[in-house]
Amino acid sequence: MKLSPLNLEDKVIKLIKSILANPQQFYRVLKSVQLILGIGLILFSFYIGRKNVFLIWAGEPAQGTIVGFEQVTWTGNSKNISTTRVRFLPIVQFQINDRVVKFKDVVGSISQNDLNASTTILYDSTDPESAIIKRPIMNWIPWGPMLALGLFLVLISLRKPTNKLELSS
Repeated sequence: MKLSPLNLEDKVIKLIKSILANPQQFYRVLKSVQLILGIGLILFSFYIGRKNVFLIWAGEPAQGTIVGFEQVTWTGNSKNISTTRVRFLPIVQFQINDRVVKFKDVVGSISQNDLNASTTILYDSTDPESAIIKRPIMNWIPWGPMLALGLFLVLISLRKPTNKLELSS
């Protein structure tokens, strides 16, 4: 069944009238949706950022050297225009006692200018190949903003009512 603009407009008007007729129920449903969505975003952000979360909080710092780059190419289409993006993922080498460890970082750059540059890394002492370059912002992307939004939604869903409509629910 295809919705015509007039049919869609009627449905929106009915929805607005039902909300205005019972705003307390709307606030209860809204708070539940905010809570569920917030918890979902928090869980998803920890899932996709689990390696970074662990390394930021419990990783061992060390000094490493960028010893090479791996070229990665992404191809995409936007509005029938083909685009190609090239990024260089740094390969970092560091030493723990007498063991030399190499890893590839997942945050790339558009150039290879940092070859042989010294950098601070964070690694898992039980699995040294699990490591990241220590960056103040990029280690939090994309999971950090999702975590913040999820926490915000949970907090506003749990706050005490402040106006007459919310108080009567």
